Amino acid sequence: MWDDDDRMESLRAVNEPRTLRDLVLDARQARATSNRQLALAAQRAGFKIVDTTLNGIANGTYKARPTSETIRAIAWLADVDEEVAFAAAGVPVPGPPFAEELPPGVDHLSKRSRRAAIEVLRALVEAERGQAGTEAGGAGRDDGAEAEPAPPARLAAARELGEPSAGERLRDEQDRDAEVGEDPGRR
Repeated sequence: MWDDDDRMESLRAVNEPRTLRDLVLDARQARATSNRQLALAAQRAGFKIVDTTLNGIANGTYKARPTSETIRAIAWLADVDEEVAFAAAGVPVPGPPFAEELPPGVDHLSKRSRRAAIEVLRALVEAERGQAGTEAGGAGRDDGAEAEPAPPARLAAARELGEPSAGERLRDEQDRDAEVGEDPGRR
């Protein structure tokens, strides 16, 4: 026999919010407040989010991909686990910062080795992004299946190359331009 608590839990499972919009609207209703007040509450709790972001998400006009920080703030506001909010956003929950998992000594790699490692990582990120839309629910879940390797052409930087490719030269040029732009004394 079902009691009232069982019925409520069953209804919650069936009516679990499916989008970030649902979570923002639920948070607004649960707290009986505006998106501006929600943003201020999240900011006081240490999150970086503004009311215009919440307004855009609630109105269905937010065009950018929400950042992990925005998704975490919405999870906190809606009082749901981060996993629920990331699933609602259609993106996988990020793991720990990758830099924390790198082995000692990576800071001493040559420029060429660093470039190769970065290119391999770019290819892996690109490959996983491509798979995220085709996996269950589009949420990029890791079901334990082996990912298809990136096309060999994308891993060219991992091979011994005599000269940088056109893409590598362009990226290096863009990196140099960006570094110059970051130094206010070098304009």
